[in-house]
Amino acid sequence: MKIAKILTLLTINLLHTLFLAGCTSVQPVSTVNVANGIPMQLLLPTRDIALTQKIHARYREQQHTLIMQVQASPQQVVMAGLTPTGTRLFSLSFDGKTVESWQSPLFTAPFDGSYVLADFELATLDLAALQRALPSGSSLTENTRGTIRERILLNAQAMTVIRIEYDGHQTRYCHLERDYCLQIEALP
Repeated sequence: MKIAKILTLLTINLLHTLFLAGCTSVQPVSTVNVANGIPMQLLLPTRDIALTQKIHARYREQQHTLIMQVQASPQQVVMAGLTPTGTRLFSLSFDGKTVESWQSPLFTAPFDGSYVLADFELATLDLAALQRALPSGSSLTENTRGTIRERILLNAQAMTVIRIEYDGHQTRYCHLERDYCLQIEALP
């Protein structure tokens, strides 16, 4: 009887530890398919970047709000997605060769850290560096209409797959092929 209690307690402790640990993965990643037929070489920024952003995400019929914190340098990118109350949902780091990602067991969305990283890069990094990181059949352009700056990624068939609009401290990132939009607000 005592052995059964001990085994039960050990099992509960193991499950509790696994629950708290979440799901961690380390993947050697150099490219990410940002759209069908468009692999992008992941990059490290050429300058230090520190951002805190409030993101309203829409995926099909679902809407979510999260806080994203980013610390990036020419050596590493570290990102964390938090609930509006500060609970960590996921985090990732990229050193130029490997994406290490962690996901809370409470975060049920399908998640691949390399896609979050690619979205961040497409919206934030230097246009010329991104153009070199994309295949020759695609096209990433930038133009300005009034106060709105716009980045558009076209596939080989000249169809818009990603549209990013910048207006002051607001960024609207829409992935038309995957049917999601992010309304990003830079926080002080």
